[in-house]
Amino acid sequence: MPDVTVSISGLDELEKALEALDDKLATKVVREAVREGGKVVKAEMVTMAPRGETGLLAEHFDVRTGKTKGEPSAVSAYIGPNAKEVIHPQSGGRTSGLPRTASFISRLLEFGSIRMPKHPFLTAAWEACKGRALDRMIEVLRDRLGT
Repeated sequence: MPDVTVSISGLDELEKALEALDDKLATKVVREAVREGGKVVKAEMVTMAPRGETGLLAEHFDVRTGKTKGEPSAVSAYIGPNAKEVIHPQSGGRTSGLPRTASFISRLLEFGSIRMPKHPFLTAAWEACKGRALDRMIEVLRDRLGT
């Protein structure tokens, strides 16, 4: 997935309220808002993930956040497949030497391979819910900042 930057601008009252807070507290509030927006995207990814025989891939999506260095209250989020092994219950743990992680399988599905056509469900999920995610982030910021 390509990196996507969401910048909330034009919301002067929220920006002023964030600037009035201590940097640590502002980062905490922004991280919570980003995580809530990420949950919206994650839910859409789970809904659009190909189910296959078992639906195991849909169980392996995460929302992780981290502080961006150099910026007082900037937070980055990774929303998508994790690196945990996805092993079919009937395989007995055998993976034919290939990494069977959610990120590997999602990459194969998203971009295709020589033997399989692409099925871009991650991109489609982002496009389908990015407005709702932004609305959720703004809602959480307004709630936490009291504006």
